[in-house]
Amino acid sequence: MTLAEKLTYAINKRGVSLRALSDVTGIAKSAIQRYAAGDITNVPIYRVEKLAMALNVSAAWLIGWADSEDDYPLMQTEVRSDAALSPTESELVDICRALNQAGQNILINTARGLAANPDLKRDGASNEITA
Repeated sequence: MTLAEKLTYAINKRGVSLRALSDVTGIAKSAIQRYAAGDITNVPIYRVEKLAMALNVSAAWLIGWADSEDDYPLMQTEVRSDAALSPTESELVDICRALNQAGQNILINTARGLAANPDLKRDGASNEITA
């Protein structure tokens, strides 16, 4: 499969809109459409990485270097098609992307600890924390 076919497959599998994917990645919706249609085949690697992270697939799989789409080592990003990221959520994503693997591990473990504290939860927020 080509990058365009794999990208389309991952988008459909996740059931995410191009607008939501654009909001999460910061890549223009029109560019994502052109990548998925195969109109642009020379996609910059930093954009492939952003798309892979948002779709929870391996960037290596998207570009044909790996056989498995599931070979993604750390982040399990949830793309929500019902809302754009808030400024706070966007800042957290930017911070995470600036960190190396060890820093991301510390960040996620700290965030899980905070999320498990009932005194810090929003009203009506789920008590279940997913890894």
